[in-house]
Amino acid sequence: MEESSSELQSRCYEEWMKLQEQELSELLEAIHGDHSNEENSKTRLLNLIQNCLQHFRDYSKRRNELAASDVSPYFAPNWCSTLEGSMLWIGGCRPSMFIRLLYAKIGKEIESGLEQQAKLGGVSATQMCLINSLQAEIIKEEDKLSAKLTSLQEDLADQPIALIADDENSHREENNRIADEALDNHAESTVKLLEEADELRIRTLKELILGILSPLQAVEFLAASKKLRLCIREWGRRRDNRHGRNMTDNS
Repeated sequence: MEESSSELQSRCYEEWMKLQEQELSELLEAIHGDHSNEENSKTRLLNLIQNCLQHFRDYSKRRNELAASDVSPYFAPNWCSTLEGSMLWIGGCRPSMFIRLLYAKIGKEIESGLEQQAKLGGVSATQMCLINSLQAEIIKEEDKLSAKLTSLQEDLADQPIALIADDENSHREENNRIADEALDNHAESTVKLLEEADELRIRTLKELILGILSPLQAVEFLAASKKLRLCIREWGRRRDNRHGRNMTDNS
C-alpha cells in the first residue's frame, strides 16, 4: 500500500531522529577514544564531522523534496511534540541557535575548569572573534528570511483570497478554483523559503565545525547539539503525555 504524503514526511523525520542517536554514540566514542596519534585522530574526527554534515544535507534535500508536494505540515508538524513545534523557525531550528549553544557550552566548561583540557572551553581569541562575526552575519540573514515569512503570511489576507472569502454571491466552484491556484502559488513560495532556511542552517553549521572549531572541538559541539535535540524530543513527549496530548509517531 502506497504511503501518504503525511506518512512519508513523518517517516523521514523519525529516521532522521534515529540517525541522531546513532551519530551521538559515534561522536561520544570518538571523544573518549585514543588521541595519542594526533594525525590519525584528526583524520578520524574530520571523517566523522564530514559524515554528520553530509547526513544533514541529505536530510534537508529529502525533506524539501517531500515539501514540494505538501509544505504546510513542516510549519506545524504533527510528528513533533508540541514543545518541539513551539521552537520551530521556518521548519527547523534557528541557525543562530547553533552559536548560542556553542557559547553556552564554552561558558560551562570555563566555569568547570575544563578549558585546561583543550576542549570547547579552550577556544582562542581568534576563534571567538570569528564566532562573534558569524553570529552577527547569521542573525542578519535570519531577519531577512523572517521578513519573507511575514510577507508570505500577510499575502493570505490579500487579494484574491480575502475577496473570495468575503464574496458570498460568487459561484463556489469558481471561488475554490481561484483559491486553490492562489494557495498553490503561496505553497511554492513557502517551499523556496524552507529551502533557503535549510541552506542557512547548513552554512552556519559548516562554518562552525569546519571553518572555526578544531576537529575535537567540532565533535564536542556536535555531540552537545545532538544531546540537546534528543532531550527536547524526550521532554516534549513526556509533557504531551502528561497533558493527554497524542503525537503521531511511526517509529
